[in-house]
Amino acid sequence: MADTTTRERSPQQLAEQARDKANGILSGFTTGQKTTTALAIIALLAAGMFFMRWVSEPSMAPLFTNLEAEDAAAITDELTARGVDYQLSDGGRTVMVPRSDQLGLRLDMSSAGLVPSNTAGYSLLDENGITTSEFQMRVDYQRAVEGELSRTISAMEAVESAMVHLVIPEEDLFVQDNERATASVLLNTMGDLTPMQVQAIVNLVSGSVQGLTADQVTVTDASGNLLHQPGEDGTSAAAGDMRQYQTSTFESRLAADVETMLQQVVGPNNAVVTVTADLNFDRIQQTTETFGNAAGGVNGIPLESTTTTESYEGVGAPSVGVLGPDGQPLVGAEGETTNYTLSDGSTRFAVDRSVQDILSAPGSVDRLSVAVLLDANREGADAAQVQALVEAAVGFDAVRGDVIEVSALPFDATAAEDAAAAAEEAAAAAGQERMFDLIRTIGSVLIVMIVLFLAWRSARKSLPQRQAETIPLDLASLEAGSDDDAAEVLSDEELNQLEAGPDLTDEVTSLIDGQGDDMAGLLRGWMSA
Repeated sequence: MADTTTRERSPQQLAEQARDKANGILSGFTTGQKTTTALAIIALLAAGMFFMRWVSEPSMAPLFTNLEAEDAAAITDELTARGVDYQLSDGGRTVMVPRSDQLGLRLDMSSAGLVPSNTAGYSLLDENGITTSEFQMRVDYQRAVEGELSRTISAMEAVESAMVHLVIPEEDLFVQDNERATASVLLNTMGDLTPMQVQAIVNLVSGSVQGLTADQVTVTDASGNLLHQPGEDGTSAAAGDMRQYQTSTFESRLAADVETMLQQVVGPNNAVVTVTADLNFDRIQQTTETFGNAAGGVNGIPLESTTTTESYEGVGAPSVGVLGPDGQPLVGAEGETTNYTLSDGSTRFAVDRSVQDILSAPGSVDRLSVAVLLDANREGADAAQVQALVEAAVGFDAVRGDVIEVSALPFDATAAEDAAAAAEEAAAAAGQERMFDLIRTIGSVLIVMIVLFLAWRSARKSLPQRQAETIPLDLASLEAGSDDDAAEVLSDEELNQLEAGPDLTDEVTSLIDGQGDDMAGLLRGWMSA
């Protein structure tokens, strides 16, 4: 057996070999097969490019919202100059940028002086010079406060944007009662604001401006709904709304707790709980002063004792009367002896004094009413036991007049069954749609793969015949010794390899050993020809 020599092929030779194989395969395709293959390859490339673009597309986040036209134009020009991709939404009032660059771009826009004009704050005061008039300084200060308040309110989660207008009257030294400051706030919200959130905005604005009170703040939303009106009535209405909100929150929380407990007994959707609470929002301050004995006994501990004694002893006064005839006093008895004694005493005891100052916080429960409705179709629920559980759960107090009523009535399950059936149909339809989409996708891929496989098999079948037709001609040209024909069949590089390479017999032997199946097919093609 002849020795075989193994030569490593260069990347250029491998590329040329792959190109020759591809050309050989494509040369066996018909025009229709070539068109189908080209379309399939283009479709696959387009789908791959679309998928890669969709995967690599960055998540966008708002850079600035509620912009004016000139602000949006300036910001987009700066983004274009920086080569940053951006998108416009909300009619051009919102600029979207990649989420990973959001914070950095905000700082860059701020340093470039492109912060939207409606959010300017105390930076306006930096532009004032020594020639600025007092009126201009006062106007700039008011605009700065308005901008700072707008940005502060916009930082709230439920507020998308805010606009604040202030009226700050000029103080006059010669007027005793100056005009009061007022404020108006316009909100663009993402949802409904709770009364507590509205009151927080009112307190925030009133606490940021000197001389501004909460009853001089007006708050409205973008739809024109009045959220807080000025005046004492507005403050009272806001307080009433807050009390109503707190009462509703308390009732809802208590009802949800009872329903959660009953679900473990009667199952979900088999119990309805309604709670009505009478809350006392009065703030009561009570002062109690108590006196008692310091020692806890009858008299206690004596602190001071005083005794006063007065006594007197002497002869009584002689008798007196009319003089006798001779002008001499009558002889009478002498006066009796008199004794006088007076005693007085007092004792001061220590007194225990206790002062208790009680401030009752608003929100205590004056009365509680709970109604529990059970589904009579659900067996195993004892109304008495349920009532006992509810009383313990809500803190039942008969002294304050609490009422708890538990009843069992059959529920109408028609609406629930219809809703469940509709949900099942929607889920089934969605599942079928997803299945159809998956089938269409898999079918498209299979069709493309089948077309490529058929084209490859057709080319593979025709390859031995083409080689059988080509190789005898090449051998004939080589045997004839025609240099021109040999140059047409083999390139200069291949001719050099043949001249410098090993014996042709060794190459053929090595080729047969490495690709025996291909050589057998080639010989069969020659014999059949």
